[in-house]
Parts: sequence; C-alpha cells; structure tokens
Amino acid sequence: MSKEKKNTQNEKRKLSRQERKQIDALIRQSKGDGKPHTAQDSIPFERMYKDGICRLANGRYSKCIEFEDINYQLAQPDDKTAIFEALCDMYNSFDASISVQLSLISRHANKEDFKSSITIAPQNDDFDSIRAEYTEMLQTQLERGNNGLIKTKFLTFTIEAKDIKSARARLARIETDTLNHFKVIGAAARVLDGKQRLEVLHGIFHPDGERFNFAWEWLPASGLSVKDFIALFPIWRRANLPNGREVWRGFLFADRRAGTLRPYACRLHGRGKRDYR
Repeated sequence: MSKEKKNTQNEKRKLSRQERKQIDALIRQSKGDGKPHTAQDSIPFERMYKDGICRLANGRYSKCIEFEDINYQLAQPDDKTAIFEALCDMYNSFDASISVQLSLISRHANKEDFKSSITIAPQNDDFDSIRAEYTEMLQTQLERGNNGLIKTKFLTFTIEAKDIKSARARLARIETDTLNHFKVIGAAARVLDGKQRLEVLHGIFHPDGERFNFAWEWLPASGLSVKDFIALFPIWRRANLPNGREVWRGFLFADRRAGTLRPYACRLHGRGKRDYR
C-alpha cells in the first residue's frame, strides 16, 4: 500500500491549458516587454558605485578617466614622435577583453559656477587692479556669450567580471596603467568617482547648464535612485483610445531643488495631445 502510494506521489500532474496560460502570463509580467517606459529606464546602466565603477548589463563594469589636451601642434618633431609612440603604447595596452571609448563632450556650464571659476581673487598686492580688470574682461565675454562652453574629454574602459570584487581589482590595474601612459604623454588626467560620473551624465541630459544637486546620503531617505537625479523628462507612450475615450495617467514629479514630490495628472487624447494638471 505504501509503495503504491509512493508511486502515485511521484507521478507528475499535467497542467491544464488554462493553468499554462496563467503561468505564461506571470512570466511575461515579471520579465516586462523589454522597452523603456520612463526616462530612468532609458539610461543604460544598472548601478553606480561611489568609487566610480559603473555596473552595466550582462556582467560588465566600467570606469572613466578625464584627461586634458596637450600642445601637440607646437611641439618639436622629436617630441611629436615621442607623444605619438606613447599614445600607441597606451592603445596597445588594452587587450581584446577591454572595451575602450573616447568621448569628447561640449556642454554649457552653469553661469554662476562658471563666473566664480574665472574670478581671480585679490592678493592684497600691487597687481590687484590688473586682476580685477582681467576678471571684468572675462565676465564681459561671458555675458556676451563668447564663452560658457565646457569642453571635456573622457576615456572609458569596460570589462566583464563575475562580481564587483573581481571587477574592482582588475579595473584598478587598468586604471594605474592608463594614468601612467597619460603621464608619459604629458596630459593631465584624473579618475572620476561616482558623483563626478553622474554629474557628467547630468550635463549631457541637461545641456542648458542646470546645476547638478546630489548627495549619496539623500538616497535612503528619499527612496529615489541615482537615475532620478540625472534624468530629464519621463517618456510617454501613446495609448490606443477606442471610441474617443480619455485616459488619465498620474505620476509624481521629483523637484530636486525644493526636495518635494508634486503630483501631476496627464490626460491623453486621441491624437497624442496631453493636458497637465
């Protein structure tokens, strides 16, 4: 009797058609449709660490170095040859397992921050009048719109790793070698931490020069992610509205400067027109 009962328990029960449909629907719901529905979803990274490591999809990790120009055009022929050979050595140091990307980004700076950066502080000596005159000239050019663009250059390298621990060790070695190569070339370079990388992304998404306001300690209290502080606008998908019906979609707008959440409602019309309240 016990043996017969055991055989009965080992037999697999076949699922009905309705049960299979329910399971498939739950699997599709958990996976999603793979399309970004918000501005945050469209930003293609999973996590930004404080030390500047960025975790991407499929077990990839990246780090970014900002570097400055050197005066190659005015250098002597021997110096040009040495610089070019050093640059080739740096490129050849990246093997096939390392993805490298060079980014040249021009964006508008925040006028107040840029104004303070070009101000020359007085030193209480005989040259203070010259410093004030030069500062006034720079600020005049800024008001006329001749300046205000920040041109930055970045080198981002990406590797594949099984976890953050192994990725951090290998990225540190690549970082040290790359900084040494920049030093040989004669170009000033620095590694960006997590907040600085987020600020670069914020500048790309906000080209008008809006100031970047962010602190790591804000995340637990607010319940937001780092993407909420750099994203621009939500992505709205057009809905099919049969019989001319109206659909209202609600969302919360996070005002980073005021530290508040404001409710909004959006009414979708048949031709993609929207009313906001």
